[in-house]
Amino acid sequence: MANYESIFSYFENSSASFAANPENNEDLIAALDACFKMYFVASDKKLGGDSKGKLATTIYKSINRVYKKIIPRIYADLENSSTEGNMQLINLKINLGGMAEHYGFSKTSAPNPVTTPNEIDLNGILKQ
Repeated sequence: MANYESIFSYFENSSASFAANPENNEDLIAALDACFKMYFVASDKKLGGDSKGKLATTIYKSINRVYKKIIPRIYADLENSSTEGNMQLINLKINLGGMAEHYGFSKTSAPNPVTTPNEIDLNGILKQ
C-alpha cells in the first residue's frame, strides 16, 4: 500500500493542471483501479478476506481519501481554469467517476430505462 499511498500523496501535492494532464493522471487511475481490486479481494469472505480487517480498512481509507479530499480539490481548481483545463476536468470526471460507478463506490449516473408498453393499441390511436 505504501507505493499507492505515495502516488496519491504525489497527486495531492501537485497542481490541478498537472493532475488533470492525461499523461500524468493515468498513474492515479491505475493506482485507484488496483486499490479497488485489492479491496474487493481483501474484503471477500470466500477468499478469506474480512471487510472489517486491517488490510481492507486501510485500502478503503485510501480510496476514500482520494475521492473525498484529493479529487474534489483538483476539480475545484480546474473549474476556475482555462478552456483546456475544463476539457481536462471533463475527461477526469468521466474516468474517475466511471471507475467509482464501476466498482460500486458511487451511485450510477445512468438514466433509468424508459418503460414501454408491451403492446400498443393502434386501433385506439387511429380512432382519436
